[in-house]
Amino acid sequence: MVLAIFLAVVGSPTPAWAVEPDWRVRLTRAASAKAFGIEALSVPNNLFKAEAFEEAEEITADLAAGLANPIETVTSGAAFVDRVSARLRLDEIADKMWEWGRSRTSDSAQRTLDATLTAYAAGVGALLAGVPAAPSPRDISALLDDLASGGPTAATLKAVGGAATGDAMRSLAPSLIRTAITLIDDLRGRAAIDFGGARIWEAPGGKMIIGTLGHDHHRIGPDVILILDPGGDDTYEFTGPVVNGQLTIIDLAGADHYAGGALAVRSFTAVIDLDGDDIHQGGVGAQAAALGGVALLIDRTGHDRYLATRFAQAAAAEGVAVLIDGTGDDLYDIGDRGQGFGQVGGLAVLWDLAGADGYVASGPQDTIGRDGGISLAQGMAAGLRSTHGGGIGILRDDSGDDTYAVEMFGQGAGYFHGIGVLLDGAGDDRYQGTRYVQGAGVHGAIGLLTDAGGNDGHVARQGVGQGMGLDLGLGALVDDGGDDAYEAGDLAQGAGTANGIGFLLDGGGSDRFSLGADGWGQDHVARGLPGPGFLLGADPEDRFIRAGESIAVDLDRPEGPAGGAPYRRDASSDYACPPPPPETLANEMHGEDDPASLLQRAAPMHGAGEVALAAWRSLGRWLPDRLPALLRAVPDRDFATGFSLLQVVRCRALTSDAGFRRAIRDGVASDLAARQPVGQPWLHARLLALGDPAVDGQSSRIGVELLAAHPACSARVGALELAILESEAGKPVEVTAPDWLAALIGKALADPCLRLTAAAVRLLDRIGDPALTARFTDQVQALPRFLSDPVLRATLSPRSP
Repeated sequence: MVLAIFLAVVGSPTPAWAVEPDWRVRLTRAASAKAFGIEALSVPNNLFKAEAFEEAEEITADLAAGLANPIETVTSGAAFVDRVSARLRLDEIADKMWEWGRSRTSDSAQRTLDATLTAYAAGVGALLAGVPAAPSPRDISALLDDLASGGPTAATLKAVGGAATGDAMRSLAPSLIRTAITLIDDLRGRAAIDFGGARIWEAPGGKMIIGTLGHDHHRIGPDVILILDPGGDDTYEFTGPVVNGQLTIIDLAGADHYAGGALAVRSFTAVIDLDGDDIHQGGVGAQAAALGGVALLIDRTGHDRYLATRFAQAAAAEGVAVLIDGTGDDLYDIGDRGQGFGQVGGLAVLWDLAGADGYVASGPQDTIGRDGGISLAQGMAAGLRSTHGGGIGILRDDSGDDTYAVEMFGQGAGYFHGIGVLLDGAGDDRYQGTRYVQGAGVHGAIGLLTDAGGNDGHVARQGVGQGMGLDLGLGALVDDGGDDAYEAGDLAQGAGTANGIGFLLDGGGSDRFSLGADGWGQDHVARGLPGPGFLLGADPEDRFIRAGESIAVDLDRPEGPAGGAPYRRDASSDYACPPPPPETLANEMHGEDDPASLLQRAAPMHGAGEVALAAWRSLGRWLPDRLPALLRAVPDRDFATGFSLLQVVRCRALTSDAGFRRAIRDGVASDLAARQPVGQPWLHARLLALGDPAVDGQSSRIGVELLAAHPACSARVGALELAILESEAGKPVEVTAPDWLAALIGKALADPCLRLTAAAVRLLDRIGDPALTARFTDQVQALPRFLSDPVLRATLSPRSP
């Protein structure tokens, strides 16, 4: 992989804005002070590695290392960004851009300009020859339509060559970027007279154009590979993506206008503007956007405006996109997916060196009722849920009083195995967002926001951010000093849920923490395992406000003030059930033959509207006898459709008799036996738990053993949880465990998956047989303290009354 792993930088120079070195000491002390101990930090990484049955494709190697070393990850945001910059050969770019503004003695006599440009294009072509062959995308408009509607989807990624292309482009990017920078080093010393006047000539790869000192209009067709313009207020009109080729534009001076986009599709594109107040205005795939390619945009100086609709302003999938702006007060405005957005196999960097800058992203309205648009911007990385891991997205702003406005997913956020980082240097900054923002790691992802100082304001209206980890994610907000204000709804400011971990580290000052509900270093329980949260840096000068009222907090707690009860349990994710349909009501979608389509529209998961209720009623004719057919209709990696089926069956079972529930159990067992292994075993486990408890223990054994034979940890957990349910229903396992179940317990205790070992000790506790417990004493004592200590274990999973 192109990128360095998330580890402490030992022996490397410390950046001027690095977090105080004692943060690691303080975090280690705080984690050790938690009731569950520092071992609780290992839970997300353990489940990330052990839970997956069919691992998502293209998970960056940085992610596992980051989750495995959470304290180092949280405190090394700046070091990580520096390492990425160095790998892309951007570590000296600030000095280079300053040098480009100085005069230099020309060496043009040593080499003609035409020869220099031709050699450059040949060098780029030679590098691109290393990209693996793949069928050329035939329908470019379809690719653009896919990007415009929320892509790139898996089909589009495949169309540009998939992982093989992505690997090649990430490897070639440093050399391609260095080649372009070296050309600027050569050109900056030439006077306009050295250019020899305007002209066009054919090079081996396409047309090369030299413009005039006047106001030129360049319409850039697919046959153009290079434009060099010495000055004037010029217009550049991009006619579409660059496919299987190259395009370089160098503009030395003038207030220029760049219209349209040159999406790099299996190509290299470079736009380098050295002077002037410029406007970059495009739609989809503009302003350093790469889809199986490498895209570079450098604007050295000027008060510039960047305007785009989506997948732009440093956006990459299966490739690399870099946008660097030097001095000036700049505006970056986009709809969604940009400003440092790394999708599958993508590395995207937006780096602004100086100025009071503004970043704005909106996005299409959320489709499941959350109040905000899906922005996916400003240091954001995202994968395709269940199938493809996300890339790396970085937004770095070195200085200035900056403003950041986003709605959902952004400002240092990662979604589904992505790594998103926002790194801000000096200045009094303002961050505005709605949800999943400002250091949010969601679904096994990492999200970091690091601010080097200043009097900053952070607002996350609905919460779920400001140092929040969700579902095995890691989220951190580090603000290193200043009089700061933090305002959020729920699950924020050092919070986690579903075994995520959240950190908020504040470096001092007179601060204000305002929160709707959970956060401030509060712990939680999910999957029978602990999830810690941390808020460090609070002091007596700070104010804490919960639900609009000032409250007193315990500042002596090393892991965070918590502001109230130090512990909570994740609520059930089940939906409220609709009322049973009248017996006389006709099925409004009786003609619908596609059960997957019905499930993707049905109540209760998809609301209580007319269409959702009609789909819900239509599914009633499939239950209970045709449940195996419904299970087969759920795509293997489609979690949402599977969860919708679970909710439909659960709601039906609540108002049905024991015969219905027995039929559910028998249908699930039949499908498990017929399809080994099933693609979503958690679904079968949950459905078996809805069935009528066995009357003789034999049916219980069949269900447990079918699940226990599955390779997925979640399935084997379901097997033990089914045994627990049977014991709670008064079946024989409450008295003593049969040999077959004792053997399963022993295997589970030796398994590396903590969720499985937690279920095993929970079953031992439920059975309550001293002889059986003694048999496994050594194995239990070798587990982390939160599982080996019976007192702590009881708080994770108290007995049912």
